[in-house]
Amino acid sequence: MDYILRPSGHTLTSQDISVTGANVEQEKVKSRKRKSIDPTHNGNGKSKSNETNHNSNNGIPESEYDMKVNIDAPVINGDVTLVGYEVLVKTRLTSATAMGKTLAIYSDKANLTRVFAKLLSFMKDAHATPRLFASIVLDEYLHEMAKNSKPVDEEIVELFKPVLNDALTSPDKLPSFREFVPTLKGLRTQCLQLFQVFREQGKVSGSKIPTLAVLVEGEREAGPDAFGIATAEKVAKDYYDKLLKGMPPIYKMTALQALQDARHRINMAIIEAKSANSARSVGILSSFASASVNLTGLPKKLNPIIRALMDSIKNEESPALQQRTASGITDLIVELNKKGKNGASVKVIKNLCAFLCVDTSEVPEFVPNKNFNDIVLSLRKEDVATDPAELAAAERELTCSPRFLRLRA
Repeated sequence: MDYILRPSGHTLTSQDISVTGANVEQEKVKSRKRKSIDPTHNGNGKSKSNETNHNSNNGIPESEYDMKVNIDAPVINGDVTLVGYEVLVKTRLTSATAMGKTLAIYSDKANLTRVFAKLLSFMKDAHATPRLFASIVLDEYLHEMAKNSKPVDEEIVELFKPVLNDALTSPDKLPSFREFVPTLKGLRTQCLQLFQVFREQGKVSGSKIPTLAVLVEGEREAGPDAFGIATAEKVAKDYYDKLLKGMPPIYKMTALQALQDARHRINMAIIEAKSANSARSVGILSSFASASVNLTGLPKKLNPIIRALMDSIKNEESPALQQRTASGITDLIVELNKKGKNGASVKVIKNLCAFLCVDTSEVPEFVPNKNFNDIVLSLRKEDVATDPAELAAAERELTCSPRFLRLRA
């Protein structure tokens, strides 16, 4: 295994496998079993081999080259708290890119078929992460094949074409991913707390309070009636109004503030849940769109492709994934121009220019400043922004900009 490069830059050896996570406990059990039967035990009840392994893995630096933190296990195990989300995205993105390019130079059709069948299963996975990076592997493979003027096997095209088209034409049919389960459970807890306020402070009978599903969308055993965002919206609106209307007036006055606070927390949790769900689907759909263009060329209906890529440009939180989407839009514009669809390419470029100019604090408007032709506008703003009234106006302009409101939300 000396040819496998670890995230730290060192090579991976067989002694390092135990630090990669899943088999740590198994190794501990095996070592305890070997303790009683190993003939190499020393006088204090410990085997010499175990002592050697312990000394090599106890974290004590043996040379100046060991005076560093071991990041290999956290990166391989996906430890977000220690490594950070963006670092994990970059490492997996680099791995997916390398794998796609490697598959492009692989010539054994039988082995390629097995690899792509596995990729297809990942693109149908209940988790969002395998879908995202499996589609990136496919996209890189197709891009590299086109770069080297190699034809893509028709079986591969027919294998992935239905999955990509279904997701792009009907993005609402994407499932609630397994990573979304903790967010939905927190949202369900907020709804239960609202019902508790109705029961304890509003003195509403328990028989009148609706029962929420125990399982949330995305769980393995969840069915069509599982708790989701739609259920929470119904709790915050329909159920809230119905229960409030049926409360006795004497309790309504005392419990109203607590009920409003609980309802506000649900609404905030709904906004957070929608944002989290959108953040996961945006990256998947943009990767699917880029792979679809490289797989089958431009479709008859361009709206699903353009919408997926533009939504990623606007809403993608990861700079690495957003930069990849920008490359995908560039390839799309080139392909549109090659096919003679200049109207669509011009429309895409205009939308990109609108995104660039949406924040007037960064890109000033032309009409209000067209009379200034002998100064640098940004320096003028810094010079004149000394009066308190002007400072207040500038602050209002900044806080009312779409970018600030989006960041605040």
